[in-house]
Amino acid sequence: MPVNQIGSPDPGVLTLALGDDSYISMAKNLVRSIRWHSPEMPIAVGTDRPESFNGENVRVVKLDVQQGDFLGLKLRLPEFTPFQKTIFIDGDCLVTRSLCAVWSEFHRDPVTVWGWKVTDGVWYAPVKPWRERLGLDYIAQHNSGVILFDKSEASRRVFSRAYQLHCETSSETFPDVHGLKSDEPALGVALAEAGMQPIDDGGRLTRTHLGMTGPLKIDVVAGVCKLNSYGSAAEPAIFHACAWRNHAIYKREALCLWLATRLPRPFGQFVGKIVRLAYFGRSACGNILRGLVSAFSKQTPTAPVVIRDSKLQEFLASRGQA
Repeated sequence: MPVNQIGSPDPGVLTLALGDDSYISMAKNLVRSIRWHSPEMPIAVGTDRPESFNGENVRVVKLDVQQGDFLGLKLRLPEFTPFQKTIFIDGDCLVTRSLCAVWSEFHRDPVTVWGWKVTDGVWYAPVKPWRERLGLDYIAQHNSGVILFDKSEASRRVFSRAYQLHCETSSETFPDVHGLKSDEPALGVALAEAGMQPIDDGGRLTRTHLGMTGPLKIDVVAGVCKLNSYGSAAEPAIFHACAWRNHAIYKREALCLWLATRLPRPFGQFVGKIVRLAYFGRSACGNILRGLVSAFSKQTPTAPVVIRDSKLQEFLASRGQA
């Protein structure tokens, strides 16, 4: 990373890579996608295995896992980010276009996330009784795979409060979600307490496969990501793979990125297109490509996705998929 960009007023990207090889590998895929589309963007990686990122042209922030679990560390980001303005991106994401305008286009509050205000229904737990116990008008439902935050005192207070909630073990006001070990409910409450609202990103900042209908058109090397999310067309700059990290589409994109970043750019793009055409084919070439990916990638069992989101349940029901 260019040294003169550390501590500058320009935003930088922070991600986390903790634990086994699969998380290290995903973080490296994310870094490659950022470098491909935003070569000058400063990147920092918080990790307990700093030696894994030697030669990756990133700033390494060594983390001690004793500082807390992975999701708890996501609620302590202001403590170790090297940037004044941070675009936090989960390691299981892929960037599909330049991030240069992301901060100016989407940053609204000291802590900005994509989502919506909820007053009822279910998000990890029944929202209304949970909200009323806390005396809140709404909960900030969001996906924490992408968080934009600054180093202001207001931002620090939100994260500090969220971490406090996350760590509570016997609270009468936060009992139904603590056991799920997710950072999102705690951050959703802390944002609401601070009067910060999730943004409507118009489908341009981030999306996951949850709530998706129809095909996903994604070509990270070519800068294409199109899907229908919750009934609306979206072209996000960041695709959050979530439980798809072992999916063939994610593996294909990771392979294309790996090849493209090791070759002169025009040739890398051309090779990526060939790989894309062959990957899902029934030809011998396709079989070889899939075999190589399986042989050299760490297979981590993916837990089934449990839907605790009434908006998503309603959407799937309307499509006959619930």
